[in-house]
Amino acid sequence: MTVTCIVMGCGNRGGRDQVSFFCVPDVVNSKYQPHLNYLSRKRRQRWITALRRINLTPSILRNQRVCSKHFITGKPSKLEDVDSPDWAPSQNMGHICQAISKRKSDMVGSR
Repeated sequence: MTVTCIVMGCGNRGGRDQVSFFCVPDVVNSKYQPHLNYLSRKRRQRWITALRRINLTPSILRNQRVCSKHFITGKPSKLEDVDSPDWAPSQNMGHICQAISKRKSDMVGSR
């Protein structure tokens, strides 16, 4: 089965494109390091929010991947590196701000 990127509008595929793929992080359940439980829940939610997809089921989140094009350094940072911009995907996420697109269409219509 070919690995494809879950980000809306991203056409990167494993075997064809020179990219790496990363799983949506799981929630950690550690009784010895409870602070990691909170961080992992927060990080997973940040990834899901960044994807902005309405059809994300547990099965899709478990089996789909995010490609390296959506991270500044090309890979996600470590769980405890909360201040890193790559703690969650943020580059080329496939969504456009509605206010900006509305202004652009207004500008095109006024010419």
